[in-house]
Amino acid sequence: MDKLTQETWDDTIAALSNSDEGLRDHFGQMILLLAKCYNENTPHKAVVLVDTGDSLLTFCAGADEMQWAEMIGQANAMAQAMVLRNAPPKEMFN
Repeated sequence: MDKLTQETWDDTIAALSNSDEGLRDHFGQMILLLAKCYNENTPHKAVVLVDTGDSLLTFCAGADEMQWAEMIGQANAMAQAMVLRNAPPKEMFN
């Protein structure tokens, strides 16, 4: 890790240490899943970070842009199915 990345990491971890335990646990779980993406030999993994603004940040491990786009499309379909699974019947037609 280069010096700037290390300093940024150190600052981020220091700030996180002041957060509540639930947030720190969630962060730890996310980091473990992210590390697993890079350690597994299965191809085509992506991490997408979206904020409430117009920002989209992606990290791909073993996937090119076309494979990433296909994964995003599949993830969108899966998310819609999860949301609609317990929705009232009238919502299914909106």
